[in-house]
Amino acid sequence: MAVKEIQREQARSIPHIDLSSYAGQWVAIRGDKVVASDLDAVALRNRPEVEETDTLLPVPDASADLLLL
Repeated sequence: MAVKEIQREQARSIPHIDLSSYAGQWVAIRGDKVVASDLDAVALRNRPEVEETDTLLPVPDASADLLLL
């Protein structure tokens, strides 16, 4: 698979959600909705509303120059 094809496939799989109100936090995403947020990834995973299959993502602060995953 070519790099451009992989990039297109990734772009389709990323939900288009405005996460600006969660800047500096971690969010749990299920489908196309944020189901929970927290400042700490472990605390977020331990929340009762977060399911094992939810995607956890860090939302960079607007002042952040670099995001390392």
